[in-house]
Amino acid sequence: MSEVKPVRVGEMLTRAGILRKLDLDEACAIAEETGQMIGKVLIMSGFITKEDLQAAVEAQALVRDGHLELELSFVALSAASRNHITLDQALDQLGWHPQLTMPSARLGSCCLLVERSVQTSSAVRWMKYVRLSIRLVVCSYLWVLSTSNYSNKRSMYKPKSAQAK
Repeated sequence: MSEVKPVRVGEMLTRAGILRKLDLDEACAIAEETGQMIGKVLIMSGFITKEDLQAAVEAQALVRDGHLELELSFVALSAASRNHITLDQALDQLGWHPQLTMPSARLGSCCLLVERSVQTSSAVRWMKYVRLSIRLVVCSYLWVLSTSNYSNKRSMYKPKSAQAK
């Protein structure tokens, strides 16, 4: 199997039309100056939403594991952002369903495999609860990032054009 070239979240958001290249470059400069993660800077600068970042990270993992074609990930990310839905919902609307032939060591992927292989409805409900719990942990982590001790310095995360006003 050929190695998939890693794709960065910023590149995915840009190619999906969610983020402008100029804004990504500015956020990269701020992240480098401050030592902050690029995703946090993008959110705090108002360039993207937490949901956009979450969808991009999920898409990145699917692409990296070989479960999702890169070009389809851009279409799904764009649809998710435009329609204010999750990546899963956007992929479902596009008719994409995960293949069970490619194993993964990631917890979310393992939950998907188990959910699709379990026949009893109570087990399926339990697996959906586990997936929801994982999403809540991710969302909580993103919230903590956005409200950390750097949040009182929001002006340094504002785009340069907004600071000039």
